[in-house]
Amino acid sequence: RFLATHMAALQVTVIAARGLPAGATSCVSITLPFSNEPVDSELVAEEGAPAFNFSAECIVARDDASLTRLVTTPVVIRLLDADKAPLGECSLSLEPMLSASLMDEEWLPLGDADGPTLLVSVSAGNPILTEDELEETTIFRSDILSMHRLPTTTLLDEGQAEADHLFTYTAVMKVAGIDKPFTYSGGTIAVPPPAATEEEEPAPDPEAATEGREVAAATKSLAVDGAGVKDVLVEEELTGQYISWAGASTTLFLGVDAYNRMRKAIEMGEPPATVYIQRQPKNVNAVLDTNAARYAAISALDLAPLMEVDTTFHAGRFAVRHHEEYEHVPPPTDPKAKKGPVPLPEEPSEADGAPHPYEAARTLLRVDVRTSYPLNPRPPTPPPPLPKTTDLIPKRTLPALAPKTAGAEFESQVEDIVESLAAEWSALFPHTKPDTADGEESKDTRRRELLYQLNSSGQYFVFKEKLKRSVVRLAREVGKRPTGEAPDADTLQSFYNELYVALTKRMHAALDTTFFPPVEPPKAPSAPDSADGTPTATSLAALAAEAETLFQFDEAATYHQERVATSPQDPAGWLAYTTFLLRTGERAKAEECAREALALEPASVDAILAYGATLASRGSYEQAEIFLKAALDASPGDVQLWLLIGLLYERMERRRDTRIALKHAAGLVQHEEAGVQPYYMALARRLLPLGAAPLVARSVELSAGVDAIGAAMVRAELLLQGGECQAAEVALADAAEAAPKPKRAPVLTLLGHAQLRQQKSEDARATYERALALCRDPLPVPLLLQLGALAHAAGDADRARYLFLHACRLEPSCSSWLGAGKACLALAKYVEAEECLCEANMRNNRQPAVWAQLALLCARCDRVSEAEQALEQTVRLDFADGHVLQQLGTALLECGRWRAAEDCFRRAALFTPSALTQKLLADAQLEQHAYKQALGSYKNALQVATAEEGAADVAAACTAQVKIVLAHLGRPEEAAAY
Repeated sequence: RFLATHMAALQVTVIAARGLPAGATSCVSITLPFSNEPVDSELVAEEGAPAFNFSAECIVARDDASLTRLVTTPVVIRLLDADKAPLGECSLSLEPMLSASLMDEEWLPLGDADGPTLLVSVSAGNPILTEDELEETTIFRSDILSMHRLPTTTLLDEGQAEADHLFTYTAVMKVAGIDKPFTYSGGTIAVPPPAATEEEEPAPDPEAATEGREVAAATKSLAVDGAGVKDVLVEEELTGQYISWAGASTTLFLGVDAYNRMRKAIEMGEPPATVYIQRQPKNVNAVLDTNAARYAAISALDLAPLMEVDTTFHAGRFAVRHHEEYEHVPPPTDPKAKKGPVPLPEEPSEADGAPHPYEAARTLLRVDVRTSYPLNPRPPTPPPPLPKTTDLIPKRTLPALAPKTAGAEFESQVEDIVESLAAEWSALFPHTKPDTADGEESKDTRRRELLYQLNSSGQYFVFKEKLKRSVVRLAREVGKRPTGEAPDADTLQSFYNELYVALTKRMHAALDTTFFPPVEPPKAPSAPDSADGTPTATSLAALAAEAETLFQFDEAATYHQERVATSPQDPAGWLAYTTFLLRTGERAKAEECAREALALEPASVDAILAYGATLASRGSYEQAEIFLKAALDASPGDVQLWLLIGLLYERMERRRDTRIALKHAAGLVQHEEAGVQPYYMALARRLLPLGAAPLVARSVELSAGVDAIGAAMVRAELLLQGGECQAAEVALADAAEAAPKPKRAPVLTLLGHAQLRQQKSEDARATYERALALCRDPLPVPLLLQLGALAHAAGDADRARYLFLHACRLEPSCSSWLGAGKACLALAKYVEAEECLCEANMRNNRQPAVWAQLALLCARCDRVSEAEQALEQTVRLDFADGHVLQQLGTALLECGRWRAAEDCFRRAALFTPSALTQKLLADAQLEQHAYKQALGSYKNALQVATAEEGAADVAAACTAQVKIVLAHLGRPEEAAAY
């Protein structure tokens, strides 16, 4: 299914070199996998750090053979001097280009770590393989390591070395479906080191010791199943002599057909690969192996373990059998030799009843097999079931029913008693004003009369009983005794004194609250009423962030303005408003807010940085330096701030100060191999919310390709902040194609934002769905909200319900509950819809959309009085969605509330003046027998329907109604005109 006509172009670019002697003349030479001829660049004279910017391109066919060569043959790059003598070389594997269209720039060493290095990058128009193809292909790798449990006839005698062995061994691997076999000669017999004793350590033989340890560790308790043989290998059985091969590695790219063929062979129990083993004399002129056919062997590789879920590696131990079909061809000898080879004695064969030596010894072949992608990948985890809405809604206690502390209860009762005393005084002296100046004697007389009335009526007793419970609670809080013993007189007197002081303080606090109430802050019209005591500023901050997430920038600005008006002494509110204004491009107003935040909290590093970055962005470098240096003085160990100061000095053309700042930054990261480049990218992300476009762009440029995908996202966000959504969409589409799969989700999310802000709803929804499929738990809530809104707008209410309820579980908000309620309402799940909408109303009872949906729900459930109450709140909060108002009017019309329906249709016509809205308005008027008004509305609807596409049915219905109304009004001649 891979066609040779489908090609991919790869471009390898050598950007620069460093570490050359000063004044050196050099060039680079690139040898590509599909070309044996190197391509040389031009000489760059007298440069210790030359900039080559030299590229070489190769065309890769998308067939198995070409892609196998791509993953097995690296690019070779040589650095040459003026005489084309090599100064060093490096290589780079192109395997990552199967799944990516860009390999980040990388410095490759040419030999020694302190020697010259080359900056190399690789790019392509698109990845060679698509995502679907990557999941149906794999890179198959096998390593033939060694053969164990050798027959005694092949073992070295005691005292012999490998050089005394007569034979060398060849392994030939054949893979099903691949015509060309892979031959590995030079297999030699190895003797493991002798076992260590208490008196003597083992002889240092690194290769043999390492091989022996690997074998023992890997096979200590490993079961082997090959051609009917089952056994358990233990360490002692694999520490004897063995045959090993060096570099016997096979690498194959298996395309779709080969991949499926291997899967099918394994599932059917057929070996997908076979290894043939032969032996040859080391000196064919001296020895003739008459037993070559007897020692010819075959090992079928049973790779069934690779079919386990998500398995990509198998350390195989395979039984070795006699190769019965082997036909021995004696190797050619030297015709000039004086003597012919001496034949070895023939051993008894199977025909004589002798067993095959490998089978008798139960010989095993060690082969490690790897695949880049599992043959049986783990299926995607199904999404977790959505909980019920009642499980997500937190339980609440009304403030009036919440338990009070002893002090709060006492103060509340004192306030009630004061109100009762005032009522008694007013009833006793109804014609006397409280501020009457009629002398002390008159006041004393009234006081005695009031005391007599309180005593005679029993009010004193009532007051005492009312205060008893709270006084007892306060007494227990004030006088906690460490032991149960009775207190002495002094302790008791001290307790009375403390209780008296505590009661007096509480009483005065209650009296001050009653007669001198605190000045309440100005009410924020958009702030919801909080049932749990959440401060207004906190609620407004959350609503502003929620609105900005949904691109409702006007609402977010309103929330920020009300927050700073409600809490003018809160520096956090001013700073949040500052950053919002910077993101939306209102820099002049942002500077004012930043100054206000600094005035309230001069030591705030965030406020100083925001103001300094704002000044630098508009070119006021001298003023910006003051604030940015102040931020640096507050955080002298912040690498990003040192780099920011360096960027500022660079724009001011103060080169010496720039070098000093960069030197400080480099000193802080001297132990980090990557240097300061990653910090430039972090600085760009830090400045991005501040809208400092020039500084962000320069930071990305100086990051030197540390994170190409992250750099593309930062540039795209700058374009979005500047309103260039189309350019951002193009850039993000390219970045999404180039991004590897683990990094693609945030790129696709940002691409969806760019499309949504251009009103490309269908494209945005498809992009969001791709992003969501790549995300891991927990899923990003903004993505769920945006995708849920698009699904609901497209009529997919079931999908919208799932997305919104998932958002409610992760991060409940008014928007998530409102979306879930709307989706449930569209699905006619009225009980669940009411639960969701009530929760949304609890979180923000000033949101008109929630009241509108509640009114629609009540109207559809025939709860007319509740629907009218909700409609009243909807109108009072200036709801402006004509489509929802039209739905609400239709529901009220069906309930027989024609006047309320007419009001809804009139309001809907202001925002959505469609023919259908005008026709429904006329229907409501007709139900009220307002024939003349209905006639006018039908005519208006007919006029609009004539110019509106797809409104032919509305026009026909209006025409019929006009005729009926005109006939009822006694105007048949005019009706005939229709």
